[in-house]
Amino acid sequence: SSDEVTMASNDGSAVPTTPSDSVSVNRFGVDPHALRTGMPDFRRNPTTDRSAAAIFRESCRSNAFQEPTSKCAEGFMQANFVAIPKEYAFDFTLFCLRNPRACPVLAILEAGQRDAPSVAANCDVRTDIPKYLIIENGVVTREVPDVKEEYSHQGGLVGFVLGCSFSFDALLWHNGLPPRHMEESRNVSMFKTNIENVGAGVFKGTMVV
Repeated sequence: SSDEVTMASNDGSAVPTTPSDSVSVNRFGVDPHALRTGMPDFRRNPTTDRSAAAIFRESCRSNAFQEPTSKCAEGFMQANFVAIPKEYAFDFTLFCLRNPRACPVLAILEAGQRDAPSVAANCDVRTDIPKYLIIENGVVTREVPDVKEEYSHQGGLVGFVLGCSFSFDALLWHNGLPPRHMEESRNVSMFKTNIENVGAGVFKGTMVV
């Protein structure tokens, strides 16, 4: 009917509402302050052989591998990792939920928690990534092979595991659509857009694709 507004639900289906709900929507037809995640029904298949992913994480842990991870551990989801002081954790959680395209949440860890069993068994988030960027007061100050010391800051940082586009690079490659960064053995190109993310506390900014 003419007085009906269509909004998107977490599973992508259309949910009809009426103006009496008093909900503002953005250009995607979604309430910009709605709390959403990019993977609302994430599940691990207990029968999947994850030995290849475990071996790759071990190569990062031992510093044998320190390059961009595109096309690594094919068939497995890759992720970005963010660790922040506990005092900002709620703001960042809210930012992620308001902006699931920019920050699709896979897992949120307790302060100081080293493992992320819901996404990677027996991992150590302090060591199992090739390199870590340390950002202080909004500025990248150094790049390190592990964050054992930094992760214990002020009783332990809060870790966020976020989805990464590298998860489907190999799929594109094997279907005749190789990403340019894979062909040139470089890190992926990133572009700052003028699409504003919905801010939350101290976190704001435009989307990067």
